[in-house]
Amino acid sequence: AEEERHRREVGQVSLFGEESSDSEVMLTEVAPMTRSQVLATEKEALGFYLSDHPLSGTDGLFKKWVTCSIRDLGAQEHKKRVILAGIVSSLRELITKKGTRMGFVQLEDLTGTAELVVFPDVFAKAETFLKGETPILVGGVLEKDGESLKILVDQVTDSQELSAKVKRFTVRWNADFHERVKDFVSVLKSNPGGTRVQSRVRLPEVGQEALVEWEGGITLNQKFLDELQLLTGEKDFFEVQL
Repeated sequence: AEEERHRREVGQVSLFGEESSDSEVMLTEVAPMTRSQVLATEKEALGFYLSDHPLSGTDGLFKKWVTCSIRDLGAQEHKKRVILAGIVSSLRELITKKGTRMGFVQLEDLTGTAELVVFPDVFAKAETFLKGETPILVGGVLEKDGESLKILVDQVTDSQELSAKVKRFTVRWNADFHERVKDFVSVLKSNPGGTRVQSRVRLPEVGQEALVEWEGGITLNQKFLDELQLLTGEKDFFEVQL
């Protein structure tokens, strides 16, 4: 399209005085974009997530630790320690009088946005996580002043650190498991590690479920989750056990 526009602007014609014919466009075959890639591209191009949210479905990884959602912060007691999971939507750095850096962060989950205050000692340890694009787990003391809510952060943990604590990973499958089992095994083999894996397969013809144990282990990370999400076609497709 760009080449055609340029030819029309310069009035390019063929040797016979006719407009040049449209050239055939050849598109290179590429692998489908992962869910994470799609969402990152949307955020870069539009400034917000359009088709989905990074936490949707994968929030199951954080359920064992999270104490409440952002929407429910108002119901919590003043000075109570809370643990939230979310994506950093904005970060503003400030230089203190001592020359150290601290941060004011907007954390976003599926229910809303919360303000975080990250003091220098925590900021120095968590800066990489706060400036990343992957979900994080945040712990801190809730400060309530009328309608104003903020969390004084004392700990930040990224999803990779949490993944290392998972002992067993269960994938929920519908009846089409037998059609995709070869691809599933391929994904498992390409992500070897120490986390045990089993499949919970729904058998509608008998109204029951079957558990299929994988003899090896996997490394639980975003790459693995993205590959499984493409394969299953679902967002909420797994459970974890510590």
